[in-house]
Amino acid sequence: MYQLGPRELELIADSFAAVFPDTSLRWGHLDARRPVVALIGSDVPPAAAAGSVEERLRRLWESVPVDDEMRTARDVFGRYLGHWPPRRPDRLNTDEHPRVEFSTPVSHRDHTLLSGDALRRYYDDVLARLPDRGPRLSLPPDDAEARRAMHRLLQLSQ
Repeated sequence: MYQLGPRELELIADSFAAVFPDTSLRWGHLDARRPVVALIGSDVPPAAAAGSVEERLRRLWESVPVDDEMRTARDVFGRYLGHWPPRRPDRLNTDEHPRVEFSTPVSHRDHTLLSGDALRRYYDDVLARLPDRGPRLSLPPDDAEARRAMHRLLQLSQ
């Protein structure tokens, strides 16, 4: 996200959602300066049990060390941001119309890349309002681990 402005992220997400009817966003890396999101898409809403996710993560960790913040099903489900509804299906990023490639330098010049305060505003205005349609592991309000993760997310700074 930190290399994109809102316009480019939305072009990418809309283009992705035009191919995958069930598209969700998940935090990949919670960092104010270099935030990363993942777009996950399929033809149908995914159904995943925490136990099968734990087993897949265990096998993945045995073969390749991955992100320390993605060790458990709770970590994976806790990264869910929401379902991405296509906003502009008439304006997608395609080979014929590479809009992202041309608009990203403008966002960079205008200092509107999604990091720091710009990310905080975009989170409040767009990401926090995404519809909740995906599998999610609910975290109790007194869960210290969840509070720390959300605190990190909300402490976005320059």
